[in-house]
Amino acid sequence: MKIIEGLKTNLVEVTEVDAADIARLRSNPEINRFLSSQKPISVEEQIEWIRQNRKRGDNFYFKITDKQGAFKGTISLYNIKNHEAEFGRFIATSTINAVEAEFLILRFGFEKVGLKRTYCRTIEDNRKVWQMHSRFGFRTVGVQQDEQLNRNIVFQEMTRDEFFSKDIKSILSLIERA
Repeated sequence: MKIIEGLKTNLVEVTEVDAADIARLRSNPEINRFLSSQKPISVEEQIEWIRQNRKRGDNFYFKITDKQGAFKGTISLYNIKNHEAEFGRFIATSTINAVEAEFLILRFGFEKVGLKRTYCRTIEDNRKVWQMHSRFGFRTVGVQQDEQLNRNIVFQEMTRDEFFSKDIKSILSLIERA
């Protein structure tokens, strides 16, 4: 089982045991309104999705935990090919764990996976999240109407060089002080 350790946060590879926690978050109306699929999901559906996702082999899907092991959300790098990946499946219930989780997964992707570029899509109404991505160095490259969701999607991307050239001392200081 893959584990990425941070100061206040760990990323732990998702297993079927995590399905109930994930389904609970995905079905929460306050969170669900920012997801690409807004229909509630059952635990059984989530277990099946986890199994199918694992078979794909082109992604890393983690649960976000605090240092005591409490479930705080999910985060992923997926559709990995040609040294690029989509960053997403990002749901977090704690701001400090969200900030550190984003830092940990990006560093993992660029250092360990060998990514040269990552990109993400965020519902425009989820301003707090796409602005957080910007603080890490993501550039907004467009906004487009999603006909299925009838909402605007913010497209952002970042290269490995942009990530490592970004001064993230203030972000790391925030994590240490929390």
